[in-house]
Amino acid sequence: LCFEKRNDTLNAIKYYDASIRSDSLYAAGYRDLGSILKKSGKLDQAEKVYLAGTRKIPGNSDMLNDLGSLYFKMFRDSLAEKYYLLSAQKNPKSVYPLYNLGLLYNIYKKTDKAISYYLKSLQADSNYAYSYYNLGVIYYDSNKLIPAEKNLLKAIEKKPDYTDAINQLAVLYDNSKKFKEAEYYYQLALQKDSNYIYARYNLGLLYKKQKKTELAEKYFLETIKKDSNYSKAYNGLAIFYEDQ
Repeated sequence: LCFEKRNDTLNAIKYYDASIRSDSLYAAGYRDLGSILKKSGKLDQAEKVYLAGTRKIPGNSDMLNDLGSLYFKMFRDSLAEKYYLLSAQKNPKSVYPLYNLGLLYNIYKKTDKAISYYLKSLQADSNYAYSYYNLGVIYYDSNKLIPAEKNLLKAIEKKPDYTDAINQLAVLYDNSKKFKEAEYYYQLALQKDSNYIYARYNLGLLYKKQKKTELAEKYFLETIKKDSNYSKAYNGLAIFYEDQ
């Protein structure tokens, strides 16, 4: 682990490998070696390590979940689903495979299944902010604004610096014409992270909508200053100037 922290990948791989050679039932060794191979882009090697680990220790829920996440990264979704489900069966109280199943089903627009697994993940861990956030987004996209607001507020309660959730709640209020609340949450997102460009850009849009021209221009320009590659800010600024 100390080699990995020093970004000495080759030595980290060497010693993680040594740990499982000296103890073939050492689950953490398989998981750590698979993880660093995955981070290094050596996905086929990571797969071999995780598969070897699951053969040696078939009941290890965390390793099954790791293997599912590897297959998810490799776009081998049927295998990702298989191993997430196996992980959840081995440890129904683990939030991670349940949450990951929600992600997988959400990507493929299997909304009811996604909601079901996000809710199951919250039964496993009622403090897991990411599940509340993703439920909020699903409900928002389905125009179910009351449950969307409820889940986004819950995500922020559980993780007060969760800028994506704060910004999404602001967007909900913005599009519901609750401009005061929208402004508050956009500003809150920037208080949490001054480099969070999405809230800064959205404030530009909000102020443009309210015809607060100086503020709109200010936030569009600040967004570009923060990220010169953020094309939406240039477009927003162009439309702003065209309308003047």
